[in-house]
Amino acid sequence: MATRSSNHAKDEKAIFDAFLSAYPSFADQVKHFDQPDDEFPDIVVTTTAETTIEFELGEWLDGVQMGAAKRYEALEKAIMAALGSQGANPSPHFYAVMLSPHEDVGKLHKSDQAAFRAELRRLIAVTNDLWPGKRAWHSPQGRMCREFAEYPMLAKYLHTVHFFPRVVRDVSRSRPARQQWIFVQARGGSYSPDTQLAALAGILDQKIKHYGKFWRPTRLLIHYGKAFAYNAPYVGVETQEFADVAALAADAVRRQAAFERI
Repeated sequence: MATRSSNHAKDEKAIFDAFLSAYPSFADQVKHFDQPDDEFPDIVVTTTAETTIEFELGEWLDGVQMGAAKRYEALEKAIMAALGSQGANPSPHFYAVMLSPHEDVGKLHKSDQAAFRAELRRLIAVTNDLWPGKRAWHSPQGRMCREFAEYPMLAKYLHTVHFFPRVVRDVSRSRPARQQWIFVQARGGSYSPDTQLAALAGILDQKIKHYGKFWRPTRLLIHYGKAFAYNAPYVGVETQEFADVAALAADAVRRQAAFERI
């Protein structure tokens, strides 16, 4: 029988510890819990009443979204690494520069990094020199550079380079000292909560259908961990709060008979 890795076991312990912290009335009933070497169950609880309850853990996560988010995260790290040490912003005209990659860019190739850095530095220097004579750039929007005819490497990777004006209507703006003045735009945009709700329904269905009736009380614990960082939010018209999600999940598993509780 397969056994779980030490890293997997460590993650599961952290998840169950967090569950006990969030559910103190149940934690008061726990005498101790163990993690078997086998893949199932994930956690075995011995209660203060000397009864045994087994737990199976399942992660609420959309793998496709997580894959895209991970790729974007890697691209952001590669871009920032290629730029190297930024030093202080030398421009009196703009206080920050935001880089927006093309949606279909997977990674920044090592062979392109030096040219990418050089072209961005040149674009920044040119923008700084031209700024006083470009009245349109003095608006709150600043300069949205989308044309890169003279910068082929930037055109390959970036959709937009956005220069934020330092002074707008006599009000000076600045970026916090702890933040770099050149940065990659955070992932965002429109989303549908249906994707995340479908992922929840999927993990519930998978776990319920995978197991038959247990001979000991067995509970399913669904945790929302990496989804917070890598998936779209679940908030929508019908799911304003987490309690709304729990109600939908409860309705979906109402007739299941495998687990004692979910």
